[in-house]
Amino acid sequence: MAFKIFTRKNEHINAEPEVLITRYGKFTFNVTATEKMRDKDIVKFTILFWDDETKIMGIRGVDSEDSAYPVYRLSPESRRKRFQISSIVFLRHIKIGEFYRLKLPVVWNEQEKLFTISFPEKYFF
Repeated sequence: MAFKIFTRKNEHINAEPEVLITRYGKFTFNVTATEKMRDKDIVKFTILFWDDETKIMGIRGVDSEDSAYPVYRLSPESRRKRFQISSIVFLRHIKIGEFYRLKLPVVWNEQEKLFTISFPEKYFF
């Protein structure tokens, strides 16, 4: 048997923008969503919005830290290809039920100038 050394390559996969949300409140956006955020502006903070009727979350990048959540790993020099925000308080506010992790699509809303994430009804109690 001839073993070969595995060489890791960081290849960009052409995927739709999406976010992985853990039950601990960490929102990790994939490479495609991060690139879209970078296209809009380099931001250091985000404001979170919630529409209770439609179960849609909004995320808008802002420069001011007033009532905002810090963005982790989003800078022009960053080697990381994803950005993250953390808010267990937000997940409690929207009364989402128990889950291990959710992977949901992210859509840019040009009219509102923010990213939107639709939460399926089955995750609420």
